[in-house]
Amino acid sequence: MLKCSSVGELSRKDPVTDLDLIIIGGGPAGLTAGLYAARANMKAILLDSKDVGGEILNTELIEDYPGFESVTGSELAQKMAEHALKFGLKIETYKPVKEIRSEGDRKIVKLEDGTELSAYAVIVTVGGEPTKLGVVGEKEYHGRGVSYCAVCDGAFFKGADLAVIGGGDSAFQEGLFLTRFANKLYVVHRRNDFRAQAILQDRLLKMDKVEPITPAEVKEIGGNGDVKWIDIEGSVNGSTWKASSCSSASSPWGAISSRNTSTTTRTATSSPTSTCVRASRACTRRATRVPSSPSRSRRR
Repeated sequence: MLKCSSVGELSRKDPVTDLDLIIIGGGPAGLTAGLYAARANMKAILLDSKDVGGEILNTELIEDYPGFESVTGSELAQKMAEHALKFGLKIETYKPVKEIRSEGDRKIVKLEDGTELSAYAVIVTVGGEPTKLGVVGEKEYHGRGVSYCAVCDGAFFKGADLAVIGGGDSAFQEGLFLTRFANKLYVVHRRNDFRAQAILQDRLLKMDKVEPITPAEVKEIGGNGDVKWIDIEGSVNGSTWKASSCSSASSPWGAISSRNTSTTTRTATSSPTSTCVRASRACTRRATRVPSSPSRSRRR
């Protein structure tokens, strides 16, 4: 547990005016900025609406960070924060920011609880949050087969069957990366036509190991401890169909889904959302046509 400063005890009426720098966001970027500011003997404070660490807190195991052969996301976040604290950075967690305004040569940062802080400069490193698929089992299996970065986690699924969910540039770019590891790659998209650039489609879909599945949507992710199967549903010629990927505990299978988003993302601009699903390579797909209904066949 980090020993943070006491912004919560500050006056909510008069802004604190003796700060040089306010950093909003406690991920690796914010903690790095805070470390350099503290080493420069600046009066700096770091604020985060949650705990420090950012998205790495959602990563169970990290094996590609220089200097650490293997470290959990929470451990790495703790080490980063302790490093910055050692040099005098003040860190306040669970302090969401409401607004930022300028008053002369100062920047005023107002927190949700009414506290106001003043500094000569503000660095915003809030990053973003991946857009979720919003299906049953996604949250439950996050970190146990479900993740949000193909580049980060693709190597964990070497030799497995994978599925990319999405039809835009991000999905196809991540799909191309995953072909380095995948035994078989399915591209699942909710529309008939892909929206990715033609050159990306040509590169990915021409590969023998790649099979498109359209129109289809993931409906559920399930398993036992780790993800073992996914359910997808689609419509063809006015009828809906369902398919399940079954698993056996002895044979690992994986899927990574990626869909582009232009709303809340991992960075300040549009970026992919990826879901890695561990199931069974030896699975079979069962497809059954069922009568369509207006409510279930309507596409957004």
